[in-house]
Amino acid sequence: MKTDVFIVILNWNSSDETLSLVKNLNYLTNKDFRILVIDNDSKREQKEALTRLGNHVSRVIYNTKNLGYAGGNNIGIEYAMNEGADYVWILNPDIRTEPDALELLIESMKKDKSIAAIGPRICFRNDKKKIFSDGGRVDPTRGYFTYHEHSTEYIDDHPASKLHYDIDYVDGSAILMQTSAVRKTGLFREDFFLYFEETEWCMRAKRLGWNLAVNTRSVVYQRPSPKNYRYFYYMMRNRLWLAKLDGGRYKMTRSILLNQTIGSLRKISRKNFFQTVAAIHGLAAGCCLNPRVPCQK
Repeated sequence: MKTDVFIVILNWNSSDETLSLVKNLNYLTNKDFRILVIDNDSKREQKEALTRLGNHVSRVIYNTKNLGYAGGNNIGIEYAMNEGADYVWILNPDIRTEPDALELLIESMKKDKSIAAIGPRICFRNDKKKIFSDGGRVDPTRGYFTYHEHSTEYIDDHPASKLHYDIDYVDGSAILMQTSAVRKTGLFREDFFLYFEETEWCMRAKRLGWNLAVNTRSVVYQRPSPKNYRYFYYMMRNRLWLAKLDGGRYKMTRSILLNQTIGSLRKISRKNFFQTVAAIHGLAAGCCLNPRVPCQK
């Protein structure tokens, strides 16, 4: 039997969160979905924990190496498309949803078929009245600086309203993608590995004439994650790669990020040492290396 929606959860050493999310999804009002869990080569005990999912999910796919956000989710997207799904909802394991979250997103996409991807309002799990993101923005004039609309502001100051189209990307932690748009736009760039891959995909879709949106009546919750070496490295490298791919502002972006890194070096301390080192490595990789894997279709 054909299922309209596949929910893809990418697991990497986060089986407790994944198990809790799957349980949470049982309360969704829209029941026409199948759950696909992709394990990105987690530790053995983490993989073993996923066996407790049983028949609560359609399938668990175990990757033999960590393919990053892009590669791992691409496997799920391709699987869903081969099964004939119309929509793929990518959820990070730490996401929790309101019961009507999926129903509201699907309703919006069916009304406006020009939407390639749509996201919910994301609030903080530890403070549900505070907004994490109402969609992402990119400012190329500031070196492709990215930020979240209404981040850390309270929902009472931004009541839920009609669709919000004025965004540059949908947050990858809870992005609902139309598979017809994926077929025309391509998959996530796997050379990005981690961070900015959903940003690049959304910008690519917009260049092809698709729209993006956030439905603030649809609400999910996310747990803030700690920022480690990988975060600062890939955020720096991929910001430069995004500038290279977008064209025209790479030299300006390189200059901005170089000056920021020099400023960090002048203020380096034990507290920000690993962050600064990661940024330097990311800056070097972003300048010396180029995105090389073509977008898959």
